[in-house]
Amino acid sequence: MIRFAVPELESALVNVCNTDGVYHAKIYSQYQTYGTQSGIVDFWLIFSGEKPIGAISGSGGRFTLAAERCEDVSELAAFLCAAGAKTVQAERHLLDGLGRLQESGLILRADTAPKQDAGVKSADSLADVWELLCASFEGFAEKIRYDAWYAEFSHKLRHALAECYTLSVDGRLASASSILFKNTKCAVLAAVATDPDFRGQGLGKRTVTQATASAFAQGLNPVVLIRDSGLTAFYAGCGYRPVGEWGQAEVQPSEN
Repeated sequence: MIRFAVPELESALVNVCNTDGVYHAKIYSQYQTYGTQSGIVDFWLIFSGEKPIGAISGSGGRFTLAAERCEDVSELAAFLCAAGAKTVQAERHLLDGLGRLQESGLILRADTAPKQDAGVKSADSLADVWELLCASFEGFAEKIRYDAWYAEFSHKLRHALAECYTLSVDGRLASASSILFKNTKCAVLAAVATDPDFRGQGLGKRTVTQATASAFAQGLNPVVLIRDSGLTAFYAGCGYRPVGEWGQAEVQPSEN
């Protein structure tokens, strides 16, 4: 059974999402950022009998699923279609039967806390971080609206729901790594970028190391999702190893 997260179910939503999972951390972070009454992100709980076993969030047709297991894939697929989901992201094993797999990659986790890097600083200017992301990832500015990105990221930074670490060279922002989602168990690193003009100098490793050290200092397990398997070696050098797979599926009605 899937139920909308009305106010009386918010404590159950928080409890379900405070487990050591990438997408649990994402949904928890969305809840902490927007709450259940914003109209920007909607939340649902998945039940097994009377016990909540998972959560779903959705905004603008893009949904996230966090659960240990799916007991009724047909019900879940029908719900996603009825709720207007176009895509759903989750750990890879949860997506079978929900639609056509669009993309997938590895979930990596660090097991050992590195030393903090005193030369890496918290971000002074999100505008500079935006420019770095645009320079580092082709099509970034076309996919992401700056005003929405800035409003959400700045809110999360102010309320300790996210972190951003940067390195500058000669006054120019050269590399950045962020913790974009976290709950009480897990911290998800993302938006890791190094300006093409400064690559090959170990700057990316330094910002990732600082974000990783910060996660460990808070008692959190640091994880990162990658699309390109070629990045596995880079993250291995930062202390990360594969622990699972993630995926994104185009939601389609179940044939069952």
